[in-house]
Amino acid sequence: MDDEQIIELFYLRREEAIAETERKHGTVCRMTAGKILDSHQDIEECVNDALMQAWNSIPPHCPSNFAAFLVTLTRNIALNRWKHEQRIKRGGGQISLVLDELTDCVIRKI
Repeated sequence: MDDEQIIELFYLRREEAIAETERKHGTVCRMTAGKILDSHQDIEECVNDALMQAWNSIPPHCPSNFAAFLVTLTRNIALNRWKHEQRIKRGGGQISLVLDELTDCVIRKI
């Protein structure tokens, strides 16, 4: 099935649009997310989220290059997930609390 037919399925709101999109473009979407994320589970979630965003945006949006549209959705979702994970690894906003507590300890000892 070509991309125009798949987009037509999206416009008709037929669920097989998701299955056909997954079949045709799932591999490239997984590869895109895999270049950003390490976890297989995160990669699968990104691809599923990209398919859901495609479902929610077609219609009214009609992408001229469906593959590029899907890859862009997947890349953006994967980057957002990666940024979120990096934030958590850096303390998730709790660093300033820890530093304030350490400052209190240092000041008391002086």
